[in-house]
Amino acid sequence: MSRKTAGKIAGFALVAVLLAVMIVSAWRASVVDGVSRLADQVYISELNYNDVSGLDSADFLEVTNVGPSDVALTNWCLKGVGFCFTQKTILLAGQVIVVRGSDFSGKLNDSGELLQLTDSVHNVVDEVSYSSQSRLLRGSDGRGHTLHRRTVDRLVARKNQWVADVPSPGLVYDVSFRYQLNNASDVSITEINFHPTNNDPEDEFVEVSNLSASEVSVGDWCIPEVSFCFSKSDVLAPNEARVVGGFSSRQLSNKSDVLRLLDAGKQQRDVVYFEDKDQWPALADGHGMSLHRRSGRLWGIEPGNWEAKTPSPGVYQDSPHLPYLAMFGDVSFTRSPTATEEVTVSASMRDGQSPMLHYLLNFETELKIPMVLGGSGRWEASIPEQPAGTLVRFRLSSNGDVKSGSWPRSGDGMTYRGTVVKSTQESQLPQLNWFVEDDDYLKIYEDRDRYGDDGYPSVIVFDGEVFDRTVIRVRGNQSRRNYKRKWKVVLPAGYQTDLGGLLKNPVNEFALNSAVTDKSFVREILTSELQVLGGGLGQQVFPMRFEKNNQFYGLYLYQEQPDGRWRKKFGFSDKVLSFKSDRQATLNLNQLELPDSELTSRYQQRTQRWLNQVGEIRKLIAQVNSNNSQEVLQFVYKNVDVPQVIEAIATMRVAQHLEWEHKNHLLLFDPADEKWRLVPIDFDLNFGRRFTSGCNALCEEVSASAYMEYMEGNRLARQFLKIPELREMLDRRTRTLADSFLKEGFIEERIRYWENLIRDDAQRDRKTWYTYGEQYSIQKGQEILLQSYVRPKRALLIGPDASLLPPSQKSSLSLLTSGKEVVTIKNLDSVAIDISGTTLSSLDSKVPAGTVVLPGRSIVFSRQPLPSSSAVDHQFHVWIRPTQ
Repeated sequence: MSRKTAGKIAGFALVAVLLAVMIVSAWRASVVDGVSRLADQVYISELNYNDVSGLDSADFLEVTNVGPSDVALTNWCLKGVGFCFTQKTILLAGQVIVVRGSDFSGKLNDSGELLQLTDSVHNVVDEVSYSSQSRLLRGSDGRGHTLHRRTVDRLVARKNQWVADVPSPGLVYDVSFRYQLNNASDVSITEINFHPTNNDPEDEFVEVSNLSASEVSVGDWCIPEVSFCFSKSDVLAPNEARVVGGFSSRQLSNKSDVLRLLDAGKQQRDVVYFEDKDQWPALADGHGMSLHRRSGRLWGIEPGNWEAKTPSPGVYQDSPHLPYLAMFGDVSFTRSPTATEEVTVSASMRDGQSPMLHYLLNFETELKIPMVLGGSGRWEASIPEQPAGTLVRFRLSSNGDVKSGSWPRSGDGMTYRGTVVKSTQESQLPQLNWFVEDDDYLKIYEDRDRYGDDGYPSVIVFDGEVFDRTVIRVRGNQSRRNYKRKWKVVLPAGYQTDLGGLLKNPVNEFALNSAVTDKSFVREILTSELQVLGGGLGQQVFPMRFEKNNQFYGLYLYQEQPDGRWRKKFGFSDKVLSFKSDRQATLNLNQLELPDSELTSRYQQRTQRWLNQVGEIRKLIAQVNSNNSQEVLQFVYKNVDVPQVIEAIATMRVAQHLEWEHKNHLLLFDPADEKWRLVPIDFDLNFGRRFTSGCNALCEEVSASAYMEYMEGNRLARQFLKIPELREMLDRRTRTLADSFLKEGFIEERIRYWENLIRDDAQRDRKTWYTYGEQYSIQKGQEILLQSYVRPKRALLIGPDASLLPPSQKSSLSLLTSGKEVVTIKNLDSVAIDISGTTLSSLDSKVPAGTVVLPGRSIVFSRQPLPSSSAVDHQFHVWIRPTQ
């Protein structure tokens, strides 16, 4: 035998041995513990990784045997949760076994992880990876659904192997399970009033109903989330609906919440979940309606089983055969199509059939088109191409009947969604389009009532996105007399916008200021930029081209509203009190003699309106008017956000805002740190413009004032002008801001920037609306602003002969910083030092705007509100609020 032949034989022998080993290994892997099994016979079939209750012990996972033979699971393990079948366990053919979270040594990760099912010899039998970030499966992330395995076919994409649906532990998943009656109890939660219109927690309630024709004992049954339990001997009569309210532990969330009904043995008899967004009806979220359960025996976690209706506590008629409303999800459509493009709409649908697309063009009659099922499993339909500028609105329904389910759903803030066909209108500015019928526009324009005007439904479109049923009304007292009105815009219930990324935080309402009294069009913009430069509280302002029915309407200024979202952005607590000042709201001592009705008209409460908090205003008036200056100083250090008020006054000194002494400001008191704030708002009368008897806000005189005592009429601001050490801090901060904002060329450059963007639309605006007094261009208005205000003010505050403020701050500062969780900064210099914006590394933050350290004094900073402050030891505390 040749060497070559012998080598071939040896090679064949080696291959044969390897094949034999592989065959034996494969046989052994399929006959573990003496039981033969097939590939994919045993697999992880259901995951409840974030139970709706929030309890890890309520989580579970399910293992299914779909093969023809029984399989011994003894010593099999679930890696990732720390569980092994240590007892003898046989999983019968076709059987499902459930492993509860209470048996795990670890836990199912709420955000997602990799899980492996291994057999007794450590072979990986199955592995799954899940993530809470999956948009299509989000219902399983604490919202009541679980993840169900639809297939173990490795050729199917992982994300398509799973579906989110109602839990079915111990049962092989079937889509029909969600329609089966929930017979675990004859008692269900049937109505939830989680966000009353007045926001009063006392008006919140939960309704619990007996669905049967027999009496049911509910003794010691509880709803733990609101710390409520029925009495030991309590019973519900046949068909009785009992109202539960006046919760002592906490109020229902206005965002999302879960409520469980547990019997005396702590067994769950019912569970409900709700949200204030997505597929849940927005009109139940603070808009006068509550959530009503369609069927008490169908799942309470399904949005399709709830409707928004007028509250009817204690009245419930069960409809066990009333089906879920059809729910449409992941709706997409062609946005801002050209005149040669169709608008294609596609969506998924659940619990519905024969979907229909309804659409209307501009304000014409509604039309409809049947939708067809596409190859991707989504329903689709297309609206024919339309002329440029056409408003295209549409909605979806099941069986053509909104009562069977719709998108936007019944109870939503919008009736239609939609877009606009691209037009030829061009501008360098963001464009906001207002669609309204002519007769309706006249009603809106002519409604000059200052109070009681809730606005009128219209359609607003930005960047091709339609906000149907947006409410618009005239804004402001002066505006009601001006030819060119200011407008207040409130988006439909449940909706918000960031205007295509122009806003740092989304809003649900904003103002459109007309700039009718500012021929330069930049005063309010410059004020906003000054606030941003300083780093304190402020309102975002920028110009927009405003169109009506696709035609130029005017050049307007977007202005952020100081509402709940604004307060949240700046870190205020939910308990903050906000008062809008009007009509000589100066905190004068003689106002203590006014009745509550008069005082509340001057200090208009904007938060917690169900409580009469005018007493807080009365206490503030008494405290800031004390004749004892040391008592006043102690009060200011302890109960006033000193840096914030300094920043506000200093900013308005530079901008010369002449109206906020007696109106156009907010008083904020936050119980989180027990401190008052003074926040200026509305900035049309600034940068040299004046309010004079006779012409009022329409005066054309522009001048720079050297009067540095302005605001002393307001008794809170007066303390910062009259108490020497507070005045020293205020003047120091004013100089810092003036050095930055009024430095040579800075404002000139900002005006050139804005003039380049808005000149064309400003010219159109003046041709449309004209203006009061002398007619001149935006360029002349801006030159008057520079000549009559900016340059004289610059000379007064920072010029070579300026004497109203201290000299510019030195570049080298003598400071001593100590501490980590509580940081102390001490001034070692002989003059006051402005430390606004200084980095606080250990607190991962910066020193708030308006913070000035007096000579030899120190200031303490912390992430947690400190209980009190003291002027005696020459220091005060600053809370670093958790801003967004």
